[in-house]
Amino acid sequence: MSRFFLFLTVFITGMAVMAVELTASRLLAPYFGASLFVWTNIIGVVMAALALGYFVGGKLADRNNGATAQKILYPIILATGVFITLIPFVGKPVFLFAYGAIERQNLSIFLGSLVATLVLFLIPFFLLGMVSPLAARLSFKKMDSAGSTVGSLYAFSTLGSIVGTFLPVLVTIPFLGSRETFFLFGGMLIMLGVFGLRKAILLGLLILPIALFFIPSSIHAHPDLIYEGESVYNYIRVFEDDSGARALLTNEGVGVQSLYHPRKNLTGYYWDAAAFLQAINPNGKKFLILGTAGASSARILHHFYPQLELAGVEIDPLMIQTGKRFFNSDEIPMQIHENDGRMFLANTKEKYDFIMVDVYRDELYIPFHLATKEFFELVKSRLEPNGSMMMNIASVSTDSELLTLIKNTVTDVFPFTYELREENSYNSLIFAFKAAPDFSTVSLDKFSLELQSLLSKILRGITLIANNPSGEIALDNRSPVEFLTEKMVLSEAI
Repeated sequence: MSRFFLFLTVFITGMAVMAVELTASRLLAPYFGASLFVWTNIIGVVMAALALGYFVGGKLADRNNGATAQKILYPIILATGVFITLIPFVGKPVFLFAYGAIERQNLSIFLGSLVATLVLFLIPFFLLGMVSPLAARLSFKKMDSAGSTVGSLYAFSTLGSIVGTFLPVLVTIPFLGSRETFFLFGGMLIMLGVFGLRKAILLGLLILPIALFFIPSSIHAHPDLIYEGESVYNYIRVFEDDSGARALLTNEGVGVQSLYHPRKNLTGYYWDAAAFLQAINPNGKKFLILGTAGASSARILHHFYPQLELAGVEIDPLMIQTGKRFFNSDEIPMQIHENDGRMFLANTKEKYDFIMVDVYRDELYIPFHLATKEFFELVKSRLEPNGSMMMNIASVSTDSELLTLIKNTVTDVFPFTYELREENSYNSLIFAFKAAPDFSTVSLDKFSLELQSLLSKILRGITLIANNPSGEIALDNRSPVEFLTEKMVLSEAI
C-alpha cells in the first residue's frame, strides 16, 4: 500500500469522526434538543466508543502483520460507511421510541437521548477508533522511524478532523441537511473501503448513499405540516390549520414559538403580555425584542401601538427567513439584527424603553449567559430611566428551583420586580422596572375592548417579588440553569 493512500485513509476517517459527531447533534435535536446534556451524551458516547476501538484495534494490530492488517482495516471502514449511511433511517424508529418514552413521562431528556445515542453511535465510532492502530501497523517499515511515522499519521488524522469540524457546520448541514451529511461522509468511507480492498465490484455499494440522498423525508410527518427546515441552530417546522392559523415549532416540538392568525390580533399566549409594558409607560418609544422567532410579539405591539419603534435580535438566520415567509414579519416595521442577544446588547449604544427577553435554546433551555446577574445588569444599563424588562420563563410550578433562581437574580439587579403566572400554562412572566411603576395610572378606557380585557387580567394577576438576599443567584461563573431545567423535567416525569 502506498504511503499516500494510507495518509489519505487517516485523513478521511479523522474527518468522518468529527463530521458525524457534530451532525449527530442535529439528528437528535428534533427529538431531544441540543442542550448541554445532549451534547454530554454525544461526546461521552463518542469518547467511550473511540477508546474501546483504540484498545481492540491495538490488539488486532499486534496479532497481524501488515498484509493481514490491511485486510482487516478496509472492511471495517467499508462497514462503518454503510452503517453511517443508514443512521438517519435506523435512527428514526429509535428516536421515536425514546421520544415516546419521554412523552409518556417514563424518561428524562437526558436518559432518553443517552439511550438513543448509545444505540446509534456506539458501533460506528468503535469501528472508527480501530482505524488508527491498524493504520499505524501498516505504516511501520523501520522501528527507528516509528515515532515520526505515527506522529505524521496522527497529524493527518487531526487535519482531517479539523476539516470535519468546519465542513458540516459551514457547508453541508445548512446547504444540504443533516441527513444528507450522513450520506456524504458515509459514501466517502464506502469509497475509501472499496479502493482499500481493491475490489471494484464493491463500488455498487455507493448506490446506497446516492439513492438515499434523493429519498424525501419528514422527521415528524403531520397532515398540517407546510414547512420544515434545518439550520445550525434549529430544526424548524410550520403548521397551518383549516382557519389559516400558523404555528412555529422548533426541535423537539414541546411548545409553540410563534402563532399567526390572519383575522386575530391577540394569540392567547404569553406574547400578548408584551402590550402591558407600553400601557404603563405610554411615553416609551423604543421596544427591543431578544428572540423574535416568528415575530408574534412584534405583530401585537405594532397593531396596538403603531407609533412604537421596534427592533429585534434573532441568532438564527433561518428563523428570520421563516418569519418573513410564513408569518409575514416583513410587514412589521421592525429591524431584525442577526446576532446573539447578549452580544448585541454589549455592542449597541442604543437605549430602549422596553426590552423583552424570550430566548430559548431547544425550547426548554434558557441559554445560561442570558440568565445571569451580569446579563441583567447589561439589560438594565441599556434601559432608559423609566425603562422596563419582560422575560418569559418556562417552569412546571411557581416554586421550581429554576424559577426561584432567576427571580433571585433579577431582584438582585432590578429594584422593582413583578411576576405573572400565565393561566393553564408553564409560563411565568417576570416584569422588572428601573423605577417604581404606578399601575393605578393605567386608563383602560382608552384601549380597545380586547386589549382592555388583557390588561385587566394582567393587573389582577401581577404580584411583587420580594428580594431574597440569601437566595442563590446565577452568575457568569456559575449558572446552573440547564441543570435545574433538566432536574425540573425529570421531577415532572417522575
